[in-house]
Amino acid sequence: MTDFIDAEMADFLDKTRFLAIDLEIRYDEPTDELYAFLYERYDCCSRYPPSKHCPDWFTIISFTPYEDCNLCIENHCKWLNSMPQDAKSQWRKAKQRCMNIGYDTSSKHHAFIQYIRPDLISQLAKLEMGLAFTLYPIEIQLAESKNLAMLNKA
Repeated sequence: MTDFIDAEMADFLDKTRFLAIDLEIRYDEPTDELYAFLYERYDCCSRYPPSKHCPDWFTIISFTPYEDCNLCIENHCKWLNSMPQDAKSQWRKAKQRCMNIGYDTSSKHHAFIQYIRPDLISQLAKLEMGLAFTLYPIEIQLAESKNLAMLNKA
């Protein structure tokens, strides 16, 4: 190993693993009641107006990390089902509602399976919410971190 990572870290980086889930909502106009509901639970909830990069209003929450993808989805579906009527009305008007599941992925890991329980898929459907997957290649992140560490040493 190099002085950049040790053997234990190298083994950790060789495995594909669940990172976190983000809630992403896109809509045509500001949704103050919905945003207030989301922000009350997660003060790290961010709302962005339309821009040249995204023509929609966009709200995103990175949920508190969980060890288990299914538990994260289950807990947040329960919470989202408790939203007040005015927020729920704005929720229904959104163009897109999505739970985006993020993974660190490794080309050294032959296969990775993430089982998502059917009852949770049904709960997402009742909330009219899609499911997305974002893959972050560990090798690219490692190379970027290594380059940054070398720059900081210089």
